[in-house]
Amino acid sequence: MYKNPKYTEGKISGLTADQFIQTIELDLERDDFLIIACDGLWDVFTYQEAVHFVEKQLKLTEDLNEVSKNLVNEALRKGSLDNVSVIIATWKQFICS
Repeated sequence: MYKNPKYTEGKISGLTADQFIQTIELDLERDDFLIIACDGLWDVFTYQEAVHFVEKQLKLTEDLNEVSKNLVNEALRKGSLDNVSVIIATWKQFICS
């Protein structure tokens, strides 16, 4: 319904059903964590900026729930106007926020 001109006043909605999928082989010796997030995060963070943010947070706490919430809050502080959902996975723990 959100793509129907009746509901979008004839404007292009910007919604798409085409997902972004990328396959990467992780190296447990090199890769410490994985960030999975919706576009609300990536609208205001580059991939490298998010990695640096999480690295700094993990030096302060091992609580992935806290780290993911801090990343969400920082995205909102930086002006994200979209929903921001984040999953941070390490090889020790897996937490969603």
